[in-house]
Amino acid sequence: MRSGKVDAWASAAPTLFDYAAEFPGSRVLADSYGANRPTLVAPKGRPERFAYIAAFIDHANATGLSQQVLDRAGVPGYTLPDGKR
Repeated sequence: MRSGKVDAWASAAPTLFDYAAEFPGSRVLADSYGANRPTLVAPKGRPERFAYIAAFIDHANATGLSQQVLDRAGVPGYTLPDGKR
């Protein structure tokens, strides 16, 4: 990339924003071609833990907490799936 021989590069959006800041004239396209989905897990045989995690995520998405956390972090490139805002 530093040699100027790269026309396009695909990666996770946050990574692209970091690199774009280092290369004047570069841009990050708004469209995406995939998704990285962070995942929370619970140990097998512990349905109460899974239920707690699922309820927490549902609450955070329904109340806007998830979006507030993303906004407060101030890191471009992270978005919630449609219907989760």
